[in-house]
Amino acid sequence: MKSSKFQQGFNLIEWMVTIAIALFIIAGMTSFFVASRTSNIATNESAELQETGRIALQLLSQDLRQVGFWGFSTRHILTNQLSVKNQQVRSPASIPNNRDCIDVNGVGSFPKDDIRMNDIWSFEVNTPLQMGCIDDQDSSTKLAQETDAIAIRRARGQQALAPLTPQYHIALTGSEAYIFAAPTEVLPIKPQWQGAHVYQYIHNVYYIDYDVASNVPRLRRKMLNIDAGNVGEMKLQPPLLEGVENMQIEYIVRDSNGHTSYSEFVAGSNLENVIGARVWVLIRAEQPKKSPGEKDISYQMAGKQITLKDDYRRLLMSTVVSFSNPIWLG
Repeated sequence: MKSSKFQQGFNLIEWMVTIAIALFIIAGMTSFFVASRTSNIATNESAELQETGRIALQLLSQDLRQVGFWGFSTRHILTNQLSVKNQQVRSPASIPNNRDCIDVNGVGSFPKDDIRMNDIWSFEVNTPLQMGCIDDQDSSTKLAQETDAIAIRRARGQQALAPLTPQYHIALTGSEAYIFAAPTEVLPIKPQWQGAHVYQYIHNVYYIDYDVASNVPRLRRKMLNIDAGNVGEMKLQPPLLEGVENMQIEYIVRDSNGHTSYSEFVAGSNLENVIGARVWVLIRAEQPKKSPGEKDISYQMAGKQITLKDDYRRLLMSTVVSFSNPIWLG
């Protein structure tokens, strides 16, 4: 029986071809994996941006929708500059200015004698600030410049039941309003207050700042509160939502002829009223994209064009809010 003297195998060229084919297949699989992973990251990030925007608009809409609510048609009493002088409105002792949020008219949380109180007021964050309370003098945060801030005063749209929680409340009748700090203060024992409806008194201020260490933008809110010493203050709450980079407000104004238009600021004559608002929010991802993306991207928000130059993924969202109680200007 003869055995083969030589065994046949792969030569060098065949090995090189085989290795080249294997490397080609591995490169293709790696490219597919990387593309798939990048696509999944982008999809997840887009979903997070949409969810953040949805929550931000919902938070703002809930408050805006009740602007102008003061119970039994007493809105003209709360916003009349002579109501305090005529004793139609009784307010608690003033909150110290360094603990309150003062608007452009010089009015803080409560109606003030000889000055008209606005239910709603918005302004652009710039230097100098039109409402100093949003600067908390904290070196770990910085305000988002050229974004809108908004202040809302109203009654909470649900009657408060006894015993009242430690908070400011407002009792309303057809001709008078009585603001008091529960539970240390109570309504006077007088016939006109026996049938009054009592609501929580709301003063909220929304704005945007950044965490300096992480460079993450946040939607913030200051709320009227009573501290342990029964002293009123506009207290800063923990960040409402991270990722909200810009907020712009424009109002839907209807004139005496029934025509509607958009106005960036609430200002006008007694023949116009605000029937709603459009809120824009620009949501930004927490981290920039690993691979450089498009630059010089512009966003149109409430008549303002905003151009940004970086590699963050963003999403622009807006909603229209109809005011249940239209606000007369003037």
